[in-house]
Amino acid sequence: MMDNPSTTPSEPNMTPHLVSVTPFEELQNNATLPPVASNTEGQEISAENNAIEEEENDTKGPPGKEAEDVPIQEGSIESVLDLLQKGKKIQNILIKRLNLQRKTFDQPVHFENCEFGQIDLTRTTFQNTVTFSRCKFQRVNAHQTIFEKYATISRCEFAYSATFKKNNFKDGIRFIANRVLCGITFNGSRFSRYSGASNKNPDANFSDNSYITQAQVNFHQCIFEGLVKHWGSVFEAWAEFKETVFQDIADFRSVKFNEGVFFTGATFKKQALFRGSVFELRTDFNECVFENEMDFSKAKLRDFLYLQDAKWQGNDPKAGFRFHNMLVERMIVDRETLKDHLLSEKENNYMETADEYAIIRTNFERINRYDDEDWAYLKQKQNQRRCLYKNSKNPWKKIRELSEWLVLDLGCGYGTDPFRAIRSSLIVVCLFAILYFFTLQGILPPDQYATVSSLNPVFKAAAAFNISLIVFTSGYADIKVVPEHWAGLFFPIEFMFGIVLIGLFVVSFSRKVIRS
Repeated sequence: MMDNPSTTPSEPNMTPHLVSVTPFEELQNNATLPPVASNTEGQEISAENNAIEEEENDTKGPPGKEAEDVPIQEGSIESVLDLLQKGKKIQNILIKRLNLQRKTFDQPVHFENCEFGQIDLTRTTFQNTVTFSRCKFQRVNAHQTIFEKYATISRCEFAYSATFKKNNFKDGIRFIANRVLCGITFNGSRFSRYSGASNKNPDANFSDNSYITQAQVNFHQCIFEGLVKHWGSVFEAWAEFKETVFQDIADFRSVKFNEGVFFTGATFKKQALFRGSVFELRTDFNECVFENEMDFSKAKLRDFLYLQDAKWQGNDPKAGFRFHNMLVERMIVDRETLKDHLLSEKENNYMETADEYAIIRTNFERINRYDDEDWAYLKQKQNQRRCLYKNSKNPWKKIRELSEWLVLDLGCGYGTDPFRAIRSSLIVVCLFAILYFFTLQGILPPDQYATVSSLNPVFKAAAAFNISLIVFTSGYADIKVVPEHWAGLFFPIEFMFGIVLIGLFVVSFSRKVIRS
């Protein structure tokens, strides 16, 4: 990785501030061996779990003493390599240059409270657990490095460059609570499942990190086979997860992206959780493939959210979006990407569905996509109606629900579709025309009926349709009705339908014309 010339000195000062000097031989004598794994699989996992618990205790620092107060002594390369081969813990030393290229270590590797000027792990193979706790790195280069067992990098600081390209973490990684002051890349790395994974120790744990850098944080073309967790991390730099494959849950809850983030072309085979996260700038999910839940509930997106050309694969019934209580400035997304892919709608949670469609409607209105806005508004009103009358046993409420469905939903799509009003009007006119066809004798005066009855059925039907159309549009003042005939009772009913549907057509058509 190229260093930023404006921030990186040509030769960084590697001399630490020495509080006191401790002989390096004393560090050798005080070195402790981590638990030794047995040959059985269950004992190996237990030993690794014990090592992880020991590491968790180590990251808290010595009792009553901060890590920065521990004296640091410069160590010789030969002594460090000797301790590595013996599998002993190395702590409180300064190593200006450590070249471990193409080496293989079959013992646990454990560095605590150490400072590295430059460490090169290119094509190194670690056959046992690897732990870096409370260490400081000037430059790290780990290219095509293989970690056979669980790797832990916690509470460390990276100053000038950190490269972990095309690494293979075969038993998981714990990269937590670190301060990254430089660009860092994991491009092309593979993160396999952790044999002792749990909710507390996921397969790839990147929680609580602070990426305080102007350079990028890259996870380009990575493969996460198990649960990956970035919970609570802060990205001050642009972050990229382009073309990365998440084969299990991707947990980005409560993450803060102060710059943009790109997931372009990524594949999410399981849940992707962004609940409660904050996105200050561009958030890009273009051309992503979703196969399960995408949760943006309670997220705050203060810039554009791009979901163009994103698509759904598979037939998982749990596949869909959650937008409940999401705040978004703009969302660029196709209607087909959203259609039938709101989980709250699949779960018949009408209130939450109505709220989510309200968010979608407001977004389409902001980007001047009015047809899509009408679609979202119709969905919003339909779910509000279902929520209002859900589980109601009151007969009057049932009648009211039926009326709202017939008049407002089917009649005009809640004012979004004038052609629905035309279609509904034609249906009403035709239904009443059929009724009048069989009651012409009681509706028309005798002389007119005699004339009409002599015609063929087509002209009789036309006469009935004409009567129905006149009643629907202008009432029945010009039609002589035999008062005692029951067919006359339907004239005012049809006339009321005509007033309502014509009014709905005028409103919905005017709405369309004014916005266009």
